[in-house]
Amino acid sequence: MTTSEKSESGALVRAHSNKQFIGKRAEDIPPAWIDDMVNRLFHELNRQIIRAERASINAPEKRDHNNKVVDDVDDREKSARVLARLQTQLDRLTRLETERAALRATKESRTPAETRAAIHVTIMAALSAARTRDGVGEP
Repeated sequence: MTTSEKSESGALVRAHSNKQFIGKRAEDIPPAWIDDMVNRLFHELNRQIIRAERASINAPEKRDHNNKVVDDVDDREKSARVLARLQTQLDRLTRLETERAALRATKESRTPAETRAAIHVTIMAALSAARTRDGVGEP
């Protein structure tokens, strides 16, 4: 599916043309699109976890000639690697979603006037620091 100008400003879209983000900074990417991608990653991670669980449940036990269950070190190691990878992905996704939620809360709580005031304070502080550093006093 490709996007049109209408779909970019309206409902979330699932696929974008490769050219859409060329030459754009991370700040230029629509926040709703990023939120949608994080949600999709959570769903994919859930599918991977379910797949790993099913593989573990459906794996036949290996038995020796005395009908004792044989502990397969390679299988355990492989399972441990898969679980560690899934845990790392979950940690990263959780951290990313927490950051996105904080960003959404910040953006929602500020009015345009408050945003302008915050930008003004930041600019004035940077100008003051630059003047002080360059030896130029306040006008």
